[in-house]
Amino acid sequence: MKDQKKRRKKIKKGWWSKGIIGGIILGLLFLAGLFFYQDWTLAESLKTLNGILPWPIAFSNNRSVLVTNRDLQKNLQAVEHFYSHLAETQKGLRVDFRTPAGKVRLLAKEREVLNKLIEDDIIRYLAQQRGIYINDQEVEAALEETLRAAKVNKEQLVVNLQASYGWSLKEFKEVIKKQLYLQKLWEWYQTEMKNSDLYEKMAALRDDLKQGKKEFAQVARQVSEGESAKQQGEINWLAEEDIIPEVREALDNLKPGEISPVIVSPLGLHLVLLEEKRVSTSGSIDQQDATGVKEDQQTPKVDVQNKKKDKAENQLAQEEERENKSEGDGLIRKEFKFRQIFWKKKGFLEWLTEQKKRQPVKILWRRYQWLPDKGGVDFRNPAWREKVKKVLLLSSGDPSVGL
Repeated sequence: MKDQKKRRKKIKKGWWSKGIIGGIILGLLFLAGLFFYQDWTLAESLKTLNGILPWPIAFSNNRSVLVTNRDLQKNLQAVEHFYSHLAETQKGLRVDFRTPAGKVRLLAKEREVLNKLIEDDIIRYLAQQRGIYINDQEVEAALEETLRAAKVNKEQLVVNLQASYGWSLKEFKEVIKKQLYLQKLWEWYQTEMKNSDLYEKMAALRDDLKQGKKEFAQVARQVSEGESAKQQGEINWLAEEDIIPEVREALDNLKPGEISPVIVSPLGLHLVLLEEKRVSTSGSIDQQDATGVKEDQQTPKVDVQNKKKDKAENQLAQEEERENKSEGDGLIRKEFKFRQIFWKKKGFLEWLTEQKKRQPVKILWRRYQWLPDKGGVDFRNPAWREKVKKVLLLSSGDPSVGL
């Protein structure tokens, strides 16, 4: 009888102990969550805890978006790792994010990364709505293609990823999967565009130009929607790397005097007339008309053709290509002189932006707010917006503060 009473007391004590410990843990979690969502100044212990816990930051009722604090912190750490571990030859680009100016830069990066994570989720959702799903076999095939393009093996890639971003191969495959969703959605949109009235209208215009019924320069001045319309569509000697991939590929397949088929790019529709092409070995090119770079063909933040391949192996491949092509002090590269007719309407980026604006995204973290008119997040605090804006203006051209 006495033994049974002792046993019951032990059990009660055990339950009380577990209850107290559980209560402390729950209280700590509640406190950590409260500090995180209200964006209050945190003790170092809570900062560490909040870096581990997957607190939801952004979500939508239609399940198109779910971004957690852990997702954000993991990607932000990759950014910090990249800019603090650049090679000795690139040490001028290194950033110390611990300094007051560095902390503001990191804040700008945080906003950029959060916007990208939300955009990635929306792209996946839009693709799946259209019956597009990416399987493991497709990811593996894309990985093999990346290895071939970078001329490295898998072991070298793992070393590069770890050195540049602190990424594992598994994490890199997730990046590839997101890129594939973007690529497949872009391919779907291209097909839609080719079946559109606008495409047929430009195709008919091309027929008139080829038959000599209309003059290219005059039509470009009248109907082109790019900056080059002021020069009758003329773009004077532009290097191949400064031309968006879809237009560059078309130009490469043309002979002087030929007009391209209708080109669908992420920005809209193009017709190009090649006037001349040449091979240059100069170290720099006079971009007297930046049409095709700054206006008509500005490389979009969502880079569809190149699919934003990992910078680590991309840079490695580019450096090797430069070494192979080097001649004297310059680089061997193609340059094109051409005219273009460009219609911004129905560009993929415009369509994607409209789709983002329609998503019912909710931001739980007090630091940020969702702006439906822009289809993105920004700081809730106006002072933070101004502080980051000043840093971006003062650091124009510095890749550590923006894409």
